[in-house]
Amino acid sequence: MKIQKRKIIYLLIFLIICIIVLLVQLVKISSNKTVIQDDNEILEKKDEVGADIIENTHSIARTSNIKSFYTVNECIRSYFMMIKANDSEVIQTYLNEEYIEKEKITNSNIFNIIDKYKNYDTYRTVEMYQISKSQLEIYYVRGRIDKQNVYFKVRLDTDKKDFDLEQLTEEVYTQMIDGKEGIENNQNPINNKIYNSFVYKELTDELIAKAYFTDYIKAMITDTEEAYKMLDKQYSARKFTSFDDFDAYVKNNNERLNNSYKIETSQEDSYKNFEEYYNVIQKLRDFGVKSYAVEYEENSTRYICVDGYNNYFMFNITSPGVYTVMLDTYTLDTEEFLKKYNSSDNKTKVGINIERVIQALNSRDYKYIYSRLDETFKNNNFKTQKLFEDTVKKQFYNYNIISVDDIKDETGYYIANITLKDNNSDKCNSKKLTIIMQLKEETEFIMSFSLN
Repeated sequence: MKIQKRKIIYLLIFLIICIIVLLVQLVKISSNKTVIQDDNEILEKKDEVGADIIENTHSIARTSNIKSFYTVNECIRSYFMMIKANDSEVIQTYLNEEYIEKEKITNSNIFNIIDKYKNYDTYRTVEMYQISKSQLEIYYVRGRIDKQNVYFKVRLDTDKKDFDLEQLTEEVYTQMIDGKEGIENNQNPINNKIYNSFVYKELTDELIAKAYFTDYIKAMITDTEEAYKMLDKQYSARKFTSFDDFDAYVKNNNERLNNSYKIETSQEDSYKNFEEYYNVIQKLRDFGVKSYAVEYEENSTRYICVDGYNNYFMFNITSPGVYTVMLDTYTLDTEEFLKKYNSSDNKTKVGINIERVIQALNSRDYKYIYSRLDETFKNNNFKTQKLFEDTVKKQFYNYNIISVDDIKDETGYYIANITLKDNNSDKCNSKKLTIIMQLKEETEFIMSFSLN
């Protein structure tokens, strides 16, 4: 009996020793691995040879910092400008050193390896993701150039203010932002090569508003199908029956859009001398953003830009570079518009509607104005929209500035006397316009007009 008890004790002691040995081995193994805390913070540890290990469970999300977004965007734009200038020396200072070594890039073969495009000025950053908890700030970027997607990885050293980059394939980019690819062990320092430095630009609300304005106009001019996709869905369905309809709108407003883009992006060093630069600026002074407003909502920010012809661009921003846009204030009745309209007296409502009509006139939206014409007036004068368009183009200015002289209440309808001026002429050209308007339910109205 004593012998049997002694055997049981020996067995228990043996089992305890085995458990202790097993626990010691587990502790050793875990000490060489990355530890993930409850809040998903990644803590980097060293393995036996001292190399950094980064878990595949990294965090990647859309960039939320507007300053970082535009800094990375400028790095990529600068890269394209150097390709345009065929400056192989500077391009190599921008490229990631491991990428140069992997692709065996030299001064003599660089333009055979890197992708080249037709029009480098068309580049736009479309979306940007950032890896968190990294030694260096790492960004994955999708952009558009020559109506096609391009993909980049950009690294920023925020202490030394140096950057490097490399172009990616769509497959690698998609794997990274979908979290299907672990962070590669690329924490090598970015060496300063003089040209690969960056600066953070201080961004005011005005600069941000103008940045969205020029970005979208660039898309309208150079990548029209992409611009069509960026429209607010409800607005697009109401205003444009198809892409062809939108494309026609862009073509009808081509001069205004190009001049607006030029005035917002022109720099003195792009011209032969200051006099040439000054003359261009003076000639285009009525284009571009003349006023802006910012509205903050819970999950988005709205920038409203108005150009010199009272055309509106309303951007609903959900994260830097990610937005939808509406191109006027009359196609959809926004909450802000309804508040203003419903709290106004009838004469003020007539004035608001006249502003909408002139806004449509200046943006060549003849369909909107034609839809507001009184049926009898329409049938007697403009039986087709084409006839209406042809008449308006002959009788009105290209860009009309209005001043409402008076509005008379004639019991059931209103008569507004208006002075029209040519916004594209230095001469004091003017015409007299009379609008007869009847207010309908909610924000609807019908009208007729005569031009003297």
